[in-house]
Amino acid sequence: YKEDYPTMKFQVMNAKKMDFSPETFDVVIDKGTLDSILSGEASAASAEAALGEIYRVLGPTGTYICISYGFPAFRENYFKNSAWNWKMTWEKVAKPTVNPSTGVAKEEAQDQKNFHYIYVLKKQVGVPEPPKSPAEKDPPAEDPPADDPPADDPPAADPPAEDPPAEDPPKDCLLYTSDAADEGLGVDLGGRR
Repeated sequence: YKEDYPTMKFQVMNAKKMDFSPETFDVVIDKGTLDSILSGEASAASAEAALGEIYRVLGPTGTYICISYGFPAFRENYFKNSAWNWKMTWEKVAKPTVNPSTGVAKEEAQDQKNFHYIYVLKKQVGVPEPPKSPAEKDPPAEDPPADDPPADDPPAADPPAEDPPAEDPPKDCLLYTSDAADEGLGVDLGGRR
């Protein structure tokens, strides 16, 4: 592909520990990498590490698109983690057939094996981040001295919520594929604007 797309940067790295800085990409597209990871040794822990890295490298309004053969009942639990603050939707698409004009036959339409699933996970804007892990939490505040009387003033009202920033078109995208075994292949699509 390097010859066909000379402006793209092709990088190979461990999907569970990527070299990118936090919030580098607006979009991460995964075609089969999560499936590949889930087929390997220590799959649940490896999937959690890889998804954590995807979350880390996505910008504050970033989107992760995962194209998978995994049924929603088997993939949704991997996407749910209290450390990740994203909203998930999914769609199913018919797998390619020998004759594309015929599509999926009526009797085959009920069989989940005849579909791929496209999961779209968007980081939430204006929603507080989930609680930090115990290791990341700030030290507890000291209790006030017992002889201080309570304040009579009511608590200050929360400031009005700000409108979410307008979304710019994606500037950077990571195409996350399993072409390099289960290490993952990162392809930086496009440069900074």
